[in-house]
Amino acid sequence: MNKKIDVDLILKNMPVSTKIVGEIIYFDEVESTMDTIKGFADSNTKEGTVVVAGLQTKGRGRFGRSWISERDKDVLMSILLKPDYHVLRALNMAVSLSITDTIKKVADVKPTIKWPNDIRVNGFKIAGILIEVDALSSGTNCFVGIGLNVNSNPNNFSKEFEATSLFSERLISFDINRVLSLLLQYLDARYNSIGTSDIVGEWKNNLDTLGKNIEIFSKISDEKYNGKAIDVANNGDLIVKLTNGSIREFSSGEVTLQQ
Repeated sequence: MNKKIDVDLILKNMPVSTKIVGEIIYFDEVESTMDTIKGFADSNTKEGTVVVAGLQTKGRGRFGRSWISERDKDVLMSILLKPDYHVLRALNMAVSLSITDTIKKVADVKPTIKWPNDIRVNGFKIAGILIEVDALSSGTNCFVGIGLNVNSNPNNFSKEFEATSLFSERLISFDINRVLSLLLQYLDARYNSIGTSDIVGEWKNNLDTLGKNIEIFSKISDEKYNGKAIDVANNGDLIVKLTNGSIREFSSGEVTLQQ
């Protein structure tokens, strides 16, 4: 069992050719893989450049929340992509599905997606995604950060994180290099299928939010709304029937599922 990340092993487990994934840069410890890749990426940096770390000391997720992990036990990575601007919403779906693909393959458990991109198993968060975009004169640099709990013990985290891991779900240790290799392969395939597959339908079928009573906090309006999640639009917006009977679409927000 390989307990430390090894770029050579990751590449060995991957196909000879991938359309996007390129150079993989490993750091034993960084504050944040997202900040690290953004620190050196420019218009000349090749699409598919990946930064992987054994430990993040200041990992972050959506809305500036901390991402807690243990050294050499979890997937902590960021990748530079350069998609056409009009597919950015579909990119979130592709990344989410690449993570669920990976979890199903290596652990034989059923993950779900809490809108818009929290990956959960049995109601507990196992992975998160952070996407940040820099507009350049030559195009778009899109930075995708992924955290996937693999061999960490959620009992070591604060209960407020409501987290789980592959280890916690199956009570066995997983080869971190194989998990990383599979994730990059699925990400490569999903990214390249944008526009040619029913990615919206697949993503929708994996959502655990639809049909549920929810509270959603909108950063745009700085307000909380209550209602029932009834559908998602083709662009990924969540369609909610509010308690006052009106229908509203949300392009972003923090969802809490109501009991």
